[in-house]
This record gives sequence, C-alpha cells and structure tokens, in this order.
Amino acid sequence: MRKKELYIRVLLFLGLNIFGLFKFYDVLFKEGFALVNHGDGLSSMAFVFMIIQQMSEGINLEFFTDTYQISKVAIGFPVFMFTLFQKVLLYLLSIFFSPDNIYDMYFYISFVLNGFFFYVLSREIGVPRLLSIIGAFFIMHMEDFFYRAQGHMYYSWFLPIIAIWACIKATKEPSIKRIFLFSFLSMLSFAQNPYMGYFCAIFSFIVFLGYLLYYKRRIFSPLIIYGVSFSVFLLIAFPNHIFLRIVNLFLKDRAIPIQGDVSHSTGDFNFFSVKNIFALFNPGIVNIPGFEFLKEIISMEFFKNTNSWEFNYRVGLILPIFSVVFLVTLLIINYIKKGTFKKAIYESLIWISACFVIGLFGLSPDYKISLVPITMEIGKMIRVGVRSYAFVDIGMIVLFLLLVSWFLRSLKSLTNNLFIRNLTNIFLICIVILVSLDLTYPQAVQKMPIAQLPNLSIYKILHGKKEGILIELPCFQPIQDIVDGYKYWYCRTEHGFPIYAGSANPNYRAETARFANYVNHPNKNVIQNLKIGGVRYLSVNKGSKFDYSYFEKSRLLNKLAENENKIIYEIIVEENFQTKEFMEWFIHTNQGYKNIF
Repeated sequence: MRKKELYIRVLLFLGLNIFGLFKFYDVLFKEGFALVNHGDGLSSMAFVFMIIQQMSEGINLEFFTDTYQISKVAIGFPVFMFTLFQKVLLYLLSIFFSPDNIYDMYFYISFVLNGFFFYVLSREIGVPRLLSIIGAFFIMHMEDFFYRAQGHMYYSWFLPIIAIWACIKATKEPSIKRIFLFSFLSMLSFAQNPYMGYFCAIFSFIVFLGYLLYYKRRIFSPLIIYGVSFSVFLLIAFPNHIFLRIVNLFLKDRAIPIQGDVSHSTGDFNFFSVKNIFALFNPGIVNIPGFEFLKEIISMEFFKNTNSWEFNYRVGLILPIFSVVFLVTLLIINYIKKGTFKKAIYESLIWISACFVIGLFGLSPDYKISLVPITMEIGKMIRVGVRSYAFVDIGMIVLFLLLVSWFLRSLKSLTNNLFIRNLTNIFLICIVILVSLDLTYPQAVQKMPIAQLPNLSIYKILHGKKEGILIELPCFQPIQDIVDGYKYWYCRTEHGFPIYAGSANPNYRAETARFANYVNHPNKNVIQNLKIGGVRYLSVNKGSKFDYSYFEKSRLLNKLAENENKIIYEIIVEENFQTKEFMEWFIHTNQGYKNIF
C-alpha cells in the first residue's frame, strides 16, 4: 500500500469516528439515555449485565466454549449459544462501559467499522476514493442498521464486510496466509452473529470463486485450502453446536445431547422469508420534502413491504435502475468496441450472481427457486431468511459503484470532447446524489435515536443488603407478557440480585405461569412460602393492576423505599431461619403452594 493511501485511510478512520461521535453524541454522553428503552433493547442491556456479573465471579471452562448459562435468575436460563468471541468482546467493553453504554458502543463501533471497511473493500476492487467514501456513507446509513439499533444488540455486525474484503484480497495473489485470513474472518463473522456468518459464508464464497476466475487463478487448490481451513476454524469455535453435531452423525442412537440447540418450525421459516421481493426497491426519495409528487407517478402499492417486520433492507429504486442503465450501456459499448469492456461486464456478473443466489436463501418457499429449504435442513436455528438481504444490499451497492467507476474510465476512450466529458461527469454526480437521497433518507439527516432509560435509583436502597431473590410484581406470564418482563431484567443492572421475572426456559413455562398467578394474589401463605423459597425482596410496580394493599398492612414485610413508580419491600427473616432451594420448592416439587397457616 502506498503511503498516500495509508495516510488517507488513517484520516478517513479518524473522520468517521468524529462523524460517529456527532451521530451518537447524545446517546453516548447523556446520562440516563440510550438508543432504546423497551423490548429486546432492554433485554440486551440486562443480558450484558448478567454475563459480565457472572464472568466477574470467575471464569470457568464454559467461558471457552460456544455456550453459556446464566445462573442468577431464579427460574434458570436455558443453556444458549454464546461464542468465545462474543464473551471476549463483552469483557473488554465492560472494562470501560456500563451495560447500557455497552449496547450503545456496540452500535457505534459497528457504524464506524462498517463504513471504514466498506471503503477498504471498494478500494480493493478499484473504485475511486471519492466513490468509495460515498459507498461507505451508503452502508453506514442503511435502513436496517437504524432499525437494529432499537432492537437487539447482537443483530448488529461489522465483521462480514471485513471478511468480504479479505475474500477479494485472497484472490488477487492467492497464498495460504491470505486464504487463512479470509477463512478466519469468515469464522469470526459466524462467531459474532450466526445469521450473518452463515449468509456471509455463502455470499463471500461466490465472490471468492468469481474473482479467482476473473483473475485467472488456479481454482482447485485455493478452494480446498479455504474449505479445509474454514471448516477447522468452525469446529474449534463451535465445539458444541458444530463439532458435536458432526460426531453425533456417527454415534446415531448414542448421540450426545447438544446444549442450547434450537430448532425452529417450517412455519417460522416461511413467516420470516421474503414474499414481496419488490419491497427491496421501495423508494425513499418520495418522502423527501419537494419530491412527494413522485408518489402520484410511482405505483407505491407495488413496493409495499408485505414481508415480516424483520425486512428492513430497502435499497431504493434509483440505484437498481441506473445500475441496469449503466450495465446495458457497457454491454452496448462493449459490442460496438468489440470487447473493450469485457472485464467490467464479467466483474459485474460476479456481484450480480452473489446477490441473486444469496437472495434465494431469503426468498419465500412459496417460490420454487427458493433456497430456504436448504437452510431448514442444515441450520434449523437460522429461521430469519430475510436477513440474507443485508448481503443483497452490500452486493448491489458494490455493483453500482463498480459500474459508475467503469463508466468514468470509459469516457477517456470514448470521446476527447471536454464538454461532453464534463457534462457526463455532472450527470453522474446528479445520479449519485439522487441515489444517496433515495437510499439513505431519512437516516442520513438524523442523529441516532435517543430514549430515556427507566429510573432505577430506588434500587440503591438494596446496596449492601444481604443477597436474596427479588421478585417484581406483578409477575408476568412466560408467553403472553415476556416482552414486558424484559424491563424487570433490566432492573437487575442496578440491584444485581437473583430475580424471578418471566422464564426464558421453555421447560418450565407451565410452572412459571402457575407461580405468576400465585404471587399476583398475595396473602399470608404466599409471603411465608416465598420466604421459605429464598425470596427476600418484593418490588411493586405502581400503575399496574396489581393490588398491593395486603403488603401495606402485613407484619411479615418491611417497606424499604417508595417513589412515584415503585415500592420495595423486604420480607422479614428471623435469624437461623431455614430456607429451601427456590427451584426445588416451587418448580420441581410444588411444595411452595401449600397452606401453612
């Protein structure tokens, strides 16, 4: 790499961080605020706290596997997939940030790194610097990124773009070192997010094969090296979910149970697939002030998103239209000039093929060409096929930039007329601006969303208190109210005590429902049984339908704190009082429901 390009990349990285700080400033530096304050966002913050708290108490062998289990939730989390990469990244972030800020920082890091490495990727395939920076701007402002910021932390990603860059790098001068880097980054993409890793592996393999042919390299040996190294890396990174699954193929009837295994139904795969492919081209420019008249010209019903809420991968209408225009123009010029742009056409076909194939992995099984059934056979946990369209977006943006680049290069060979060349350049600039408006509006003109987090100051009264199970009331049902229960998980980030708030374990849903009904109608027997089961604190949420009048007159409780939203009670426990293990008392034996008085 030349020094000039190195300096530009350093400056760009600094510039993107400054731009990122501008977009994220309120979220990162305003106390009590985050990107989201509800649903999966709150559960992500709580989840981060749970894992960090558990790791701080000691790192055991489980830390180095691809699974984890949370222990400080009374009902017990099931074992779930959580890779070593995710654990290490969380641990490093926890050194500097609180759980809610880790959530925000994760998206900030993704925002900056996606932009920077998309620039690096674009430069690797010969896109001019300015166009590469514009492409980085496109990727940073995709609709899906902003949607995910208000959803779930682990659906954000940044490694796949780095893996695609390494893929192209490995095809220019194939070597064991470069192919190993490509396969290692592909594995890390899996480790960061199994969905994105799965689709990235398919997408990047097509690009890898295409560019090997494009550069006229040997095909067989690079593919073997990649296939073997990628497989080995996956087996090491996923000893439970991949290695053990392969071992079980030979054990048959003696198969070893796979911890945290998830298998979704055919209905789930159908629901989370793409029914209306044209929603991908839903134009955003029609919502910009001054362009609303386009709604009268364009049949918006045609582009209506009738897919699941997961589909947020719109690239707009202008980018694909002009991609087709540029490609057809190059085909015509290539025919007239007898093969002048043969390379440009072939390189375009690489990305078109990759987009087409990966799109089939998200297309509804109602279409015969859908490849969703393949995923259903080999990866039953990868139910949300629409996420494959993140790579359709990446591929289409790369294709557009490549076509504009080749078109710019063709001008010199097509005409010496300076006026025509300047006019064409102005035309291309206008197209790029229109594409930017259509693709990135309104995200490009907005800062990151900001939401006020629940006030947890009342829980400070529990600091220094003896640890015991805390129950939030009303207690929610495990199925109907699971999202409502996430805010209870978030409260743990302040008090840190074991909780019972909605079960994440499907094995105990009936028992959880029974317990919820029981504690939501408190009396003397309920309090005494909770006391025996190790419950020490009750947090009542005002404004709900829960009747806490019994608590106000009970001599079994001590009111610790009250504000406009909550009341915290402590169950009075006599010295040397004998307690039972919560799960044994309420879940496994049902002894906790007996009448004591």
